[in-house]
Amino acid sequence: GTMSATGKRAKLQLEGDQDAGVSEATATLDHDASFLDKLGFLIWTGCSFCGVGWLFGKGAHGPMSTRYAGYLVAQAILGIAFLVGNDLLFLECQLFAATNYMLMFVTASFQDKVLLGYTISLAIWTVFSLVALAVAITYICFGPIGTLQSVVSAYYSAGSMMAVLMVWEYHKLAKTRFAQAEIALTKDAKSKLNASKQAEFEESNNMLMAANFGMFGAFFGIVDLALISVPGVGTFLSRVLDSALYVPYILPAIVSMDLVYKKQATHPTKFVVKTTLKAALAAFGIMLLALVVTQRSTRSMCGWKTTTPAQTELCTGTELSSVDFYGRIMYNVVVSTVDEPLESIAKEESPLAVKIPKHEKKLSSIEAIPNTGWRIPTEDEDMEEEHGQITGWLTKKLKVFMIENVFQSPLLFPIKDSPAVWTNIEKAQAIMKAAGGPMLPKPVADWNGVDVTSDSAIAQMCFAGVAGGRVRRLEEERNDGSVYMVDFSEMHGLPVRFGFERFGATAFFNAAQDLTAIRWRAMDVTPGHAKWEHAKWVFRCSALIGTTANEHLLQSHLMIANAVATSSRENLPSHHPVRRFLKPFTHRTPTVNVGAQQFLTQEFSLLHRATALSFEGLQSAFKLSLETTQLKARPMEFFKEILDKGAEANTNFEFPYAEDGADLYAVIHSFTKNFCQICYPDIVSLRADKDLKQFWAGLRANRGDASGLPIWTEVTVDHVAALTASFIFQVTGIHHVVGNVAEYLINPKFSSTRIRADSEISDVEASHYGLLVATLTGMKGPFMMGNYKHLLTRDEKFKETSALMDNFQRDLSALADKIDARNADRKWKFYGMHPKRLLSSISI
Repeated sequence: GTMSATGKRAKLQLEGDQDAGVSEATATLDHDASFLDKLGFLIWTGCSFCGVGWLFGKGAHGPMSTRYAGYLVAQAILGIAFLVGNDLLFLECQLFAATNYMLMFVTASFQDKVLLGYTISLAIWTVFSLVALAVAITYICFGPIGTLQSVVSAYYSAGSMMAVLMVWEYHKLAKTRFAQAEIALTKDAKSKLNASKQAEFEESNNMLMAANFGMFGAFFGIVDLALISVPGVGTFLSRVLDSALYVPYILPAIVSMDLVYKKQATHPTKFVVKTTLKAALAAFGIMLLALVVTQRSTRSMCGWKTTTPAQTELCTGTELSSVDFYGRIMYNVVVSTVDEPLESIAKEESPLAVKIPKHEKKLSSIEAIPNTGWRIPTEDEDMEEEHGQITGWLTKKLKVFMIENVFQSPLLFPIKDSPAVWTNIEKAQAIMKAAGGPMLPKPVADWNGVDVTSDSAIAQMCFAGVAGGRVRRLEEERNDGSVYMVDFSEMHGLPVRFGFERFGATAFFNAAQDLTAIRWRAMDVTPGHAKWEHAKWVFRCSALIGTTANEHLLQSHLMIANAVATSSRENLPSHHPVRRFLKPFTHRTPTVNVGAQQFLTQEFSLLHRATALSFEGLQSAFKLSLETTQLKARPMEFFKEILDKGAEANTNFEFPYAEDGADLYAVIHSFTKNFCQICYPDIVSLRADKDLKQFWAGLRANRGDASGLPIWTEVTVDHVAALTASFIFQVTGIHHVVGNVAEYLINPKFSSTRIRADSEISDVEASHYGLLVATLTGMKGPFMMGNYKHLLTRDEKFKETSALMDNFQRDLSALADKIDARNADRKWKFYGMHPKRLLSSISI
C-alpha cells in the first residue's frame, strides 16, 4: 500500500504537470516532496531497518520471516532513494518489495505442493528480473516517464493484493486450529496428555493473536492509501502509520507463520527450469515489443537538450527514425552519457579536473580484447569521487550490466544489417548533424565546399586528414609517376559478414599530390576506369575503419595510453615527480578504456555492429595491431624525408599532418627533455631511482623487446625524455587526428563503416552506428593548454618545474599562432595538431 500510494501521488502530480503543459518525460517521483514528506520517509526508513534487526534478533530464519526481511530491506532502500532523489532506485525497490510479498504468498499457499510452489517462486523471480531490467532500460534511455511509474505501481499492487490474501488465509487457518485445540483441550482435560494439549492450545492461541494483528495491519494498510490524498500532511501521516504497524502488529504475525510452515522445499526438475526460462524469454520479448510500440512514434532521434523544434521535426519520421531497436536504445544511452549541462562541461574542461595522484597499488583489471590476454585496469583514481556516490555507482553498474549482458545478446538484439540507404543526401547531412547534436567534435580538416567524392578529397584525407600517419614515399617512382602511397591493403584479409565487400585498398599520388591510382583486389584502378568511383569509395571506407581500429582504438587507447597510465599508477608513488608530470596525460584513461572495451571490442558490441567485419575479422584487426605497435622515440622524424623531398619536387607541396605534427612533437620533446634534466641531472641519479625502474619494467611487461623499449640497463635520460614525449604526442596530437572521424560520416557519400557491391553510399544503419561511435568521442575533458601547476611536487625543484610549465604553455601558444598563419595560405586547412584544440589525454 505504501508504494502504490506513492505511485498514486506521483501519477496525480504528473497529470497536473501535463495540464500545465510540462512534458511528461521531465516529471520525477519526488519533485514535489516537502520537508514533512522527507521527515516521514526518514522515520519509515529507520523503522524498516529496525524491523529487519528485530526479525533476525528473534532468531527467525524461516521462509516467511526471511522474505519479509527482504521486503523491509527493499522498503528501507526505497526510503533512502526517495530522500536522495534517485527515481530509478525507487522504482527498482518497489519491484523487489512486491516480489517478496508474492513469494510470501506462494510459501503460504503451497505447503502441500512444494515442487509447484518452488516452480512458481522461480517464475516470480524470473519475472521480477525481467521487469526490473525492462524498467532500467526504459528509465536510462527515456527518462522517468509517467507510464513507467504506472507499470511499477500495478506490479506492486498485485504483490500487495497477494500479501492481503496471504494474511486472510493465515487468519482463517489460525481460527480453525484454535477451535480444534480448544475442543481437544476440553475433551482431554482429565487425561495424562493434559500438558501437551495445553501447550498446543497456547501455540494456537498465539497464532490466532498474530493473525488478528496481521488482519489489523492489512486493514490499516488500506487506510494508508486514503491518507496519501490528505493535502500537505498526507505522505507524512502514511509513513508514520506504516512505521507504527511494523513491530507490534505485522512482525509477530510473520514469525508465527514460520512456526506453522515448516516443510522442507525440494529441488525442481530440469524440465521445470527449462520451461520457466523459455517463458521468461517470451515475456522479455513481449516487453521489448511493447517498448518499441510505445516509444517509436513519440521519441525523437535528436534527443539533445539543445535540439530545436525544427531539428526534432527533421529527425521524426525520416530514415534515421527507422533504425532497429538496438540503434535507438544505444542512441539514448550515448545521449544520456555525454549530454551534460554547460556548467558540467566547463568543470570537465578545467585543468583542476585533473586531481593530484592518490594511490600506488596493483589495479584490478579485465581482458581488453577477447582471447588475447591484453588487460586494462578497471580502477580509476580520477573517477573515485563520482563512482563513490551511491547514485553514481548504481547507475554505472546498471549501464555496465545492460551493455555487457543485454545489448550484446544476439538473441535479444540480432545483427540485421539493413540495406536501406539515404534517399536525399542534403537532408541526410542535416539529419546527421541534428542527431549528433552539440557533442560532435570540431572537424580536423576544412571540408567546406569540397566535393567529398572527388580525387582531391582523397588527397586531402591522406595529407591533411585521418590517414596522414600512413603516408609513405616510394623507394622508386612508378611508371604512372606515383611517388607516395597510403596503404590499407592489409584489411583485405579481414573477413566480413554476408552481403558485404571486403575492405582494403592502397592509394598512390604523384609529386603534385594528385591521385593517380588505387590498388584494389590486386589490380590498379586508374581514373576513367569503370570501377574508379567504387575503388575510391573502398579506399575512403578502408581508411576510416583502418585508422579507427588500429591507430585510434588499439594504438592510442588500449596499448600506449593504457601501458603508461597503468604502470605509472602501479609503480610510481603518488608524490613521484614523473607520476605528477604524467598525470594530465593519463587523466581518466582507465575509465575511457573500460568504456572502449564495453562498446567497441566485444562480439555484438557497437563497433562490431557498425562495421561490415565479422567478429573474426575484427579480432584479426586487433591482433595485428597488438603484434606490430611500438612506442617509438621521435616518431615524426620518419616524415622528414617526405617533407624535404616533397618541397624540392613541388613548390606547392603540402603535408600539414607531418609539418604541424613535427612542430608539435618538437615543443613536447623540449618540455620533457628539460623536465628530465631537472629531475635527473646525470645517469647516476636516473639509475638510482628504483621506482622509475619499476615503471619502465611495467611499460615492457606485456611485450618485452617487442615493445620497442630498451632494457633498463640501457636506458638514458634522453631515452626517458624521448619516450615520454612520444607518449604525450600520441595521446594528444595523434589521438585528436584519428579519433575525430565524425566529419567523414556526416555526408553518407563521403565514407561508411560498411561496403556493398556496386554502391558508393552509406546505408542508414551504418551512418547511425558510426555516428554513435563518433559522438562518444565528443565527451569533454581538460585541454592541453592549461595551468597544471597544482600537480607539481612542492620540493626544492618546484621553482624550476613551475617555470618549465609556463614555458611549455608559451611554446604551445606560439605554435597555435604559427599553424593559424599556415592555414591562412593552405589549400588544405588542418587543425589536427592545433594546440588549442587538443585535450590533455585520451579522456574521451
